Amino acid sequence: MRFEIVNTLSADGAARVESVPVGTNPVFLGSADSFNDGRPQPVHVRLQSAYIGGVAAAVGNTGTGWELWNHHSRDINFGTRTLTPSSPNAPIAHGDSFALWPYEIRVFFEPGELNTPQDDRAFRARQAADLVRTIRKALLEHYGRNQIDRELEYRDDYIQRLEEDIAEQAALSPGFPPDDSTPMPLGNYLAGVSVRSELLFRIVARAGERAPESTRAADGWQRLRTSQKRMEEKFDDLVTEIEIEVGVNPRADLTAQLDAVDERFWDSWQALLDRRGVDPPLRRYLALRRLKKEIKDVWYGHGPLEELLDDPSVSEIMVVDKDHIFIEKNGRLENTGRQFIDTEAISGIISRIVDPIGRKIDTLEPIVDARMGDGSRVNVVIKPIALRGPYLTIRRFPSRRLTIDQLIAKGSLTRSAANFLRAVVVGRRNVIVAGGTGTGKTTMLNCLSRFIPDHERIITIEDTAELQLLEAGALDADVTEFTAEPRPKEHVVPMEAKPKNLEGRGQKTIRDLVITALRMRPDRVVVGECRGPEAIDMLQAMNTGHDGSLTTLHANSPHDVIGRLEVLCQMDPKMVLPVEAIHRQIVSAIDLIVQLSRVGERKVVSEIAEVVGLEEGGGVRLVPLFDRRAGTLRPTGHLATFTADLIAAGLVHSPLDLIRDDP
Repeated sequence: MRFEIVNTLSADGAARVESVPVGTNPVFLGSADSFNDGRPQPVHVRLQSAYIGGVAAAVGNTGTGWELWNHHSRDINFGTRTLTPSSPNAPIAHGDSFALWPYEIRVFFEPGELNTPQDDRAFRARQAADLVRTIRKALLEHYGRNQIDRELEYRDDYIQRLEEDIAEQAALSPGFPPDDSTPMPLGNYLAGVSVRSELLFRIVARAGERAPESTRAADGWQRLRTSQKRMEEKFDDLVTEIEIEVGVNPRADLTAQLDAVDERFWDSWQALLDRRGVDPPLRRYLALRRLKKEIKDVWYGHGPLEELLDDPSVSEIMVVDKDHIFIEKNGRLENTGRQFIDTEAISGIISRIVDPIGRKIDTLEPIVDARMGDGSRVNVVIKPIALRGPYLTIRRFPSRRLTIDQLIAKGSLTRSAANFLRAVVVGRRNVIVAGGTGTGKTTMLNCLSRFIPDHERIITIEDTAELQLLEAGALDADVTEFTAEPRPKEHVVPMEAKPKNLEGRGQKTIRDLVITALRMRPDRVVVGECRGPEAIDMLQAMNTGHDGSLTTLHANSPHDVIGRLEVLCQMDPKMVLPVEAIHRQIVSAIDLIVQLSRVGERKVVSEIAEVVGLEEGGGVRLVPLFDRRAGTLRPTGHLATFTADLIAAGLVHSPLDLIRDDP
């Protein structure tokens, strides 16, 4: 085991390296030896400082993998978490770093110390990242920084020369011995990554989420110039074989297919290698193919984020520093194990995102919100605010939105609740969709907006364009037969807020757009999210003939929605309204609140409440129509006060339809 240690109080900031013999377990770090039950407890890695205890931390393996243990009297910062003295031990992988103030420590394991396949893959991933870093450094010295120009990315001769130079530099690495008969564990790993990447691309393209291979092949730097026809044919056959081995069902939905790859690919790949192996020349070709892609991704694209941006199951990408890239996938946060070559590489990618849209980020403007070409929302924070930064967060939006039927199938809401919501939207009732961050407010807003009749004029207003309003469609009796591909609504007028330009001028806020929308003869106004003084304008719009409008709000319960609206309506210093007046506006404007929440990894409708009037002692009276009991959304037995209107319009057959529980 090897430790790279930097004393942050040191003037030069140079790292010292300390090695511990293989087999040492646990490895103790601290300022001095100590005694445990009268027995000496040696410290293997000395950290001389008055701020460090005798034994402050340990890296140990209990048989299920390596862990970081806190024996300190203070917290240890580890990745995005804080390890307190009472916290459970935290899993630690090859290349991970932690802060034991005033020291920054990074740990590296030897292959013989990795006792699980997951540990070994993490080790190989770090090896691959180090190799990419080494090759890129050599190429920068070889080409000269001024020759690396994006204008050359479509020139075949330039890209081919770059790929050949990558192969030449890789041949100098111990992971790529010149003799094909020599074991190459790093090469086996990279070949597996290449196969897995192509399998994921095939699955996603087959589902219609991405352009076909013929289009990708024409995409400049993404096309492999040094491809070999025979090797590519073998590669294609290998991907087909591993797809069968993994057990991917092409008829299953996209999420299920991607989950199958996540769960079984590496076991299947190892089984394939153990059973019959893969030709060494093919493995070498695939490993080099992968290296060429990763370095070209850094050269021209989004580096280690490139494939994450292509994966439709990734809903959020979070860069904490060059060594830690996290994602949200299927509602769970996970460390990807990917790394940037250096902090400069993160800054380069940030520039590629914000420069084309005319945004500026520097020490005077260290925070930027932007939008990528595919609609993904980007937030960037740099120094001096970002202490470990730059921080980069990308919120991704699927090209195909979930439908009400799919939400029912997932248990997010019930058929009876969905039918009620459809009647409410068609019946032109004003609805607020509320919930915390990441609870699916935009998804629900998309689903509800699909119920708006297609002949109506809809104006959408958003900070970042996310809404995809589709043609109205009936709820299917059997969700498994939902095969129709709805088209976008024809009469939708989308508007997006505009930030200040480089001169600090030209800003158009959500509030400006709401006021403008009311002059554009809308049948419905749909605001992506009310988060400022535009809330009062939205309430007034709902009160002045624009019934059936929809918006979302950050709030954790229907009662919190009222409190949040009070605050938002009072944010304008030029229009100070008493709380009683705001309550009258709310009661007059809003008919229904649809509350969303997270239950474990699921995003569900937790309550549907009606705004019915003012309380005698002050406040707004809410009546729950549906709430979640025993894990299921059920009717409470209360009828909406506008039930008679829904029946008269033919949207509901009987009051019993609104209180009848799903079977």
